[in-house]
Amino acid sequence: MPSTSSPACRSWVRRTKAARLHAATPPSETPDPAAWGLPDFSFEPLSGGHRNTVLRGVGPGSAYVFKTTTRSPQQLAWLARVKQPALEAGFVVALPQRTLSGAVAAAGWTMEPWVAGTPPGAGDLPRLRTAIASFHRRTIGMPQRPGFATARALLTEDRAGDVDLSQMPDTLQSMCRAAWAMLPEEQSCVIHADLNPSNILVTEAGRFALLDWDEARVDLPLFDRLALGETGDPQARCAALAFELATCWCIEPKRAHRLARMLVDALEAAQDGKGAHDAG
Repeated sequence: MPSTSSPACRSWVRRTKAARLHAATPPSETPDPAAWGLPDFSFEPLSGGHRNTVLRGVGPGSAYVFKTTTRSPQQLAWLARVKQPALEAGFVVALPQRTLSGAVAAAGWTMEPWVAGTPPGAGDLPRLRTAIASFHRRTIGMPQRPGFATARALLTEDRAGDVDLSQMPDTLQSMCRAAWAMLPEEQSCVIHADLNPSNILVTEAGRFALLDWDEARVDLPLFDRLALGETGDPQARCAALAFELATCWCIEPKRAHRLARMLVDALEAAQDGKGAHDAG
């Protein structure tokens, strides 16, 4: 792999501009609830949608969440496989609902139920980690989401989900793949892949609700474990950082550049730690 401490690599981080994917067909300005057989709603924006528009639709005695999407019908339909194992693991799951015509989206929008709850606290983490581990075990052997791939598969493939390595500079491609090559052997399963605090709620009944499955895929469970605060080894943290960077490269370029600087430092630290361990 290229030296992550080289002047060329660090100068690239400062000057490279992000490549862009071809623009997708834009969704309609607002969703049409009638597509789902719902009455007219008043809409209010929700925070947290860094890659899409998220609205809360409020009508007589009901509320739903509408999101813009660029996922294919096959990618959205795959999410239906998640529901049963997630329920068996004890989760409340908010997933896109089909329209009256049976489609998984309408005019570039998806709709899912509104789930009320509060963010989990530090005391909830042990129970949450146990539930996520149960979900992981129940999804071993499930097929990969169409158009997605594991981090290990990206050692030889260029595209998966929001990742397009062909749009990245060669040096950065090599850094990401070097990080993924260090991943430990572990059985793949379905992972949520975006377990940040805004996507986890504790309902009034004390159950965990998992929101926003947009980045879900089949991959190593360590990616979810790291998101829930498990320390992990430096190599695993590098792999997770590299995947986040690759995912952001085309759609969140400013964030991607910050992550690139972090990956340079993380790979150096992992290499230094490995060298010290080998020497010991």
